[in-house]
Amino acid sequence: MIEIFNLPALTSQSIICQKRALIFSYDQKDLLCVGLKSKLIFYKYGQGSFKNIGEMIISFIPKTIEWINATKLIVGSKKEYRLINYEENNSKLIFTIGKNATPIARKINDEETLVVKDKSCHFLDANGVGSREYNLKWKKAPREIIFFSPYIIGILPTQICIGTLYTNQLIQIIPIQNSRKINLERIFHKCLYIVNNEGIWRLESIPLENQINILLKKNSFKEALELCGLREDIDEELKTNNLNSITIKYAQHLFNIKNFEESMKIFSKVEIDPRKILSLYPFLVPKELLTNVETLETEITKFSELEKRESILQLIDYLYRIRNKKKLKNYQNYQEILTTIDTVLVKGYITTNTGLVLPFLRLKNSCDLIETEKLLKKKNLEKELIALYKSRGKHQEALELVEKICKKSNNFYEFVNYLENLNYENLDLIFQYSKPLYDIDPNQCLEIFTFDNQSKENPKGRNLPKKVILQFLKEEIPSLVIPYLEYHIFELKNKEPEFHNDLLLLYQKENKSLLKKLEIETESNKLQQFAKMQGVAYLRIHNFIVESQYYNPGKMLTNFPMDDSLLEERAILLSRVGQHEQALEIYSQKKEDFEKAEEYCILNYKKDGETKDIFLLLLKKYLEKSDSEVMLEQALKILKKHITKINPQKAIKILPKNISLSQMFDYLRAVVKNLTEIKRNLLVTKNLQKSEILNLKVKSVQFRNRSFTIDQNTLCQVCGKRIGQSIFGRFPNGILAHMACIKDNHICPKTKKDFSVYQNDFY
Repeated sequence: MIEIFNLPALTSQSIICQKRALIFSYDQKDLLCVGLKSKLIFYKYGQGSFKNIGEMIISFIPKTIEWINATKLIVGSKKEYRLINYEENNSKLIFTIGKNATPIARKINDEETLVVKDKSCHFLDANGVGSREYNLKWKKAPREIIFFSPYIIGILPTQICIGTLYTNQLIQIIPIQNSRKINLERIFHKCLYIVNNEGIWRLESIPLENQINILLKKNSFKEALELCGLREDIDEELKTNNLNSITIKYAQHLFNIKNFEESMKIFSKVEIDPRKILSLYPFLVPKELLTNVETLETEITKFSELEKRESILQLIDYLYRIRNKKKLKNYQNYQEILTTIDTVLVKGYITTNTGLVLPFLRLKNSCDLIETEKLLKKKNLEKELIALYKSRGKHQEALELVEKICKKSNNFYEFVNYLENLNYENLDLIFQYSKPLYDIDPNQCLEIFTFDNQSKENPKGRNLPKKVILQFLKEEIPSLVIPYLEYHIFELKNKEPEFHNDLLLLYQKENKSLLKKLEIETESNKLQQFAKMQGVAYLRIHNFIVESQYYNPGKMLTNFPMDDSLLEERAILLSRVGQHEQALEIYSQKKEDFEKAEEYCILNYKKDGETKDIFLLLLKKYLEKSDSEVMLEQALKILKKHITKINPQKAIKILPKNISLSQMFDYLRAVVKNLTEIKRNLLVTKNLQKSEILNLKVKSVQFRNRSFTIDQNTLCQVCGKRIGQSIFGRFPNGILAHMACIKDNHICPKTKKDFSVYQNDFY
């Protein structure tokens, strides 16, 4: 039977199962399961007693019962373990027990239950599935197991074996034969009682600190770490320091047994000066890098080449991970540590995989410059050495080496690329090395000054001072000035007047030079060549003067005299400063290009602007040479063609007195016809305006004469109430409303129509 007793007097309280009870299991959440031969009975404790909450028929005799959670149990019989869900009234086979094993199930925490199968213990989760990769193995099938945190104690026929919850290793064996447990572990937590034919044995747990020391002597570091985490007799800071110390010893032990990968993984989990770990590598790290650093001892006296390589690879992995951790910055000598780490990384890469040196040095690093330089020079790693210099801002040294390499291969791509990525801070170096490069490849030299590495990460780009570069080119490499200016003006759309002025003057200078060569040269082939070049130069000047809007035309006029060959270009400049009379003089008198003179007037004529009399100016220029029949003919042609753009009264006044009436007849007839048409159009416009005014007056009268009646029954068309004696408003669409209902005098409150175009919105 199952009987309940009161403590401490041990007086009987109640009997809840009077017969056939074989076994029971009580869960601390007040659940009780009693096992009979063919069924399970479930009870729940409440209000001072246990109440039956259900039963479940089973087809086996229960030998062990253990609650997993509030709804599930593991029940073991002679042959198997089953997972019971008493709420759903079902069971599931977990696995068979084995031939010689006793069915035993023990809950060790809220997530796991331990069950015995043959000579091992299995860890199961709440669904009866294995929860760990390992099992705890015994020499023989245990008669009983006891969870004595953090240990699992197995009672075997000839001995008591003790293992830990965290590994699959047995840590202690006590030779006591034919023993069994006394069920007092729930009361006496610090000790365990075992009984056999000889007597009663009391097993006591020695202090955790002593246990840890014993485990450390046996190199059982995992178990020592677990026990250290369970200590409650020390504060958290001391516990953390102890854990850190044990972890370091564990990692050091793994290194000594040549498990380098696991060793470095453990080292990366603790706070330790990385230079201490480097002391384990005397064959890689010189003592000079570890001055004033406490070293770790290693038991390895000799490494094979394969072991050296494997250990270095794992060290590289550790150092690369640790250098990016924020915790490393907490060290007082952080920069010194980082320098050592990066220097050793380079040496490790050189030893194991040279191809990784260059990518690493291209990144931001803190390598010891002198030490790393020695390493790279010793291995003749020139590209890597350049990357080192570049990462440290040693551009002078880097460029000397790059230039040397490029001269050997006669390929200056890398040299140009290096200069292209220097910014304004290194302008002196750009100037120093670009000049000799011009003699090799002018185009590549130009790229050095025009390339810009602008990006999202670098929005300002190189930010080279354009004017400083322009001055340098003028003084040192004048042949690059025009291409440089063209790049900024045509490619980058630069609008600085200084750049446009300079380019135009250089175009003119180039044109003059070619004209002089044409005057001096006598050889026909060269004459043809110079003539072709001069033609191109002239087109560049002309097109630039026409298209550019940013040069200073007044300043440029002094460089385009009247006796020069660039008369048309001077005329364009004169037009830019508003000197139209002088411009027309060039077209009409100097060049006698009547079509362009007329085009000029058409282009610049503005009816109501300052150039309304521009055709009159052209007429004056033609008539200044009145002795020329051609000029008079052109003057009359302009008069007839552009009647509407020339004031006839002003035109007639400047015509020569000796001009015949027959010559003027066609013009005068056209003027009269034009004036008549203008008069007629004005009269039509006048009459239309009169008609429109009359219509408006009629409409105004109609609106003013409109009336409406308000009586006692008239309602506001917004709120629906009587208007009565209240102030009201009326909109043009006839809507009447209280003034209080009108929010906007221009918008009808009912239709929402906007009457703001009316002057009188309501009456």
